[in-house]
Amino acid sequence: MLLRRPLSRRRTYTAFLGLVLIAVIFIISDTRFVRTTPPFLSSPYAGEQTPDTEIKRFSNTVFDQNGQLKYTLNSPHLFHYPLNDETLLSAPEIKLYENNNSQWKVMAKRGSIASGDEITLSGDVNITGNTSTDNEPVMVKTKALMLYTNDKRAESKERVIIYSKQGQLSGTGLKADMISSTMSLLSQVEGSHTQRNDQP
Repeated sequence: MLLRRPLSRRRTYTAFLGLVLIAVIFIISDTRFVRTTPPFLSSPYAGEQTPDTEIKRFSNTVFDQNGQLKYTLNSPHLFHYPLNDETLLSAPEIKLYENNNSQWKVMAKRGSIASGDEITLSGDVNITGNTSTDNEPVMVKTKALMLYTNDKRAESKERVIIYSKQGQLSGTGLKADMISSTMSLLSQVEGSHTQRNDQP
């Protein structure tokens, strides 16, 4: 004979609290990324227009005509504005590929796509990759950058700092070719060959 004993009030209360705790943990873990605050308002052009499209956890993978992986673009938040057909990105991360291998990674606080393959990046722009001469890691930091994903090149008119194992170079203006892994500072170039602890 199977006997059933009623649960005590204390055991029932403990079980209920356990279920509530599990539910709360699930909700937090499921919405943590979605609720990430973008580095700009959800409606940057307040009073003029509001976005007609908002995508959370946006991800885009682009291949060339031969089926080779070209680049990937990820962003916690994407907003599109119909009046000027502009797309704004929160914390964009772009990876450029050559022969299906990741060559360069570009990150920033904000991104804007107005037309074609041009992505305007601003706010703590970081580029990481390898040099063409000795295949050593290099890091580039600047305030703003124009990235051309089809040609895999970048340009900046801002102050730029390039870090490598050899030291650092700084200058105003940058032209970078990610295919040939070459970078050129345009003016006011200064260099230092002292070893740094924060180098890549």
